[in-house]
Amino acid sequence: MENNNSKDNFTNELMKEIIEGIKIPKVQVERAVTPILSLFIESVLNKYFESDKSYAGLYKLVTQEFPLKKIDNNQSTNIDYLLVNTSKQLVVLFEIKTDVSSFDSKQLKRYLEYKEIISNNSLKILKDNLSSIRDASSKSSKYDYIISKFESAIIDPNVIKDVLIIYLVPHALKKHINDEYSSVDYVLEYSDLPKIINHTYSNHWIVVRENLIKLDVFFHRKLQVTQKGDSIVIVVQNIKNYLKNIKNICNPISLRLGITGDGSKPNYQVKFDDGTIKTFRFSGKPHSVEVFNSTNLSKEYLWSKIKEKA
Repeated sequence: MENNNSKDNFTNELMKEIIEGIKIPKVQVERAVTPILSLFIESVLNKYFESDKSYAGLYKLVTQEFPLKKIDNNQSTNIDYLLVNTSKQLVVLFEIKTDVSSFDSKQLKRYLEYKEIISNNSLKILKDNLSSIRDASSKSSKYDYIISKFESAIIDPNVIKDVLIIYLVPHALKKHINDEYSSVDYVLEYSDLPKIINHTYSNHWIVVRENLIKLDVFFHRKLQVTQKGDSIVIVVQNIKNYLKNIKNICNPISLRLGITGDGSKPNYQVKFDDGTIKTFRFSGKPHSVEVFNSTNLSKEYLWSKIKEKA
């Protein structure tokens, strides 16, 4: 008979294999993590909010990959988890990111639009939209299943008007979202997840959480690598060479290094005092992308403080 240790070992090996995927192009770690986290997400939120008078209570997962109807047609995009807390009459739009480059501001805008719509009307709008999506879909039976899950978890959607938007992201992305998007109610990094939860498989949760925290450490380590050492020396020297080769000299104000590679040869972005922003490859050659995605960049380094390094 299999003992608890062997079961924990299996969970650990499974999670290790999933998390290793962040090092492999085209592997979508989020898709592998989502169904595993869905087993624990209710207990995680119960524990996380247990001391919060505004949001404490029992959270119920409606479904993972909940379809959100687009505003202008019957197509949909999915939110990772829809949860409800009927004791507080609120619904949770819960989104996870396993990579620092996967944050989508348009996606957040859609969630904020729905937060306003639900606040001004009620959660019934989501149920009505499900029916519209189903009627326009060739896979209506799958939407019937989601509707049944919705009706089972939420007896009276008319009384629910409060919405929480929660993001679970790697450490390196948390600060960016908090700084740039104050409209997100809660931004959690993986180490913020409670270690102990009330769950039938709480011992497995400890193992799952320990592996998820590697996402915080992995991207934090990459960020640190790009912030020091020979790389920044070479980058600064490249900028100096660039300035020598242009006719209309403008002075750099700051630079930001790419954080999505291994840190040894980062691309970078420079802001100049004439208001322009230019992107470069590590070699010093101009990059074809006009402006990099800010989630793929380090913090801003002032030119005045780093130019003496090279």
